[in-house]
Amino acid sequence: MRTRIVWSLLLLLSLSAIVLAQGEPSHLYLGLAYYFQGVERDSEALKSLALLELERAVKKEPEAVEPRLALAMALHSWGRYQEAVEHYKALIRATGEAELRVLLGDALLAQDRLLEAYNQYDQALTEAEDLSRAHFGSGVILERWGRTEEALRRYEKVQELTPDLTANSIRLGRLLLEGGETERAASVLEEAARYNESPEVFYELACTYYAAGDPNKAQQAAQRVMQLAPNHSGAAALLDKISPQ
Repeated sequence: MRTRIVWSLLLLLSLSAIVLAQGEPSHLYLGLAYYFQGVERDSEALKSLALLELERAVKKEPEAVEPRLALAMALHSWGRYQEAVEHYKALIRATGEAELRVLLGDALLAQDRLLEAYNQYDQALTEAEDLSRAHFGSGVILERWGRTEEALRRYEKVQELTPDLTANSIRLGRLLLEGGETERAASVLEEAARYNESPEVFYELACTYYAAGDPNKAQQAAQRVMQLAPNHSGAAALLDKISPQ
């Protein structure tokens, strides 16, 4: 799910291209331009420039939402979770946006601060029930706590709201398979494959077909994995198991 906040950053990026073309880039727009170029080129130098410009933007306008949000999300994407957490908290104090609590929860979850993350997701959902990322994050935590029935219900809710969230479809499919609901698991993963033909989805689908006693479909799905990711060891092992040499 794309939140309104993430869309606002994408809008800022498009605006940055216009401003750069005019030859008068602000720190925020320049930082965003460096950030996306750095991601695209996997360039640490460009990422460093992005961080420098975004920090300047926040320093220049400490009360403005956009520069701090851009900096927080950049730090988050680079694995600097605690720094991102502090910026998310400041943004929540300033705006009270439920979507920011989801981002904060994600950064806390990445640090294995499960209870804190769960509380943020829970509070976000009390403010906006349709935040699928909050349902998904809390489902991940519930699953890690061993509360699989509750996690399953969370994943099912995400599937209703955002069927194209691949990570959720995979987790839901696994729990359904573990519960013996192979047909439902296959249905969830087949839908996921229509949205995202990734090797991860097809591998889960192959395992599900195999568990359901359908080696032909399992073989086809595993072969699709090998087309997409020729070095996928799991799919190769499954193919050996289906058709031993």
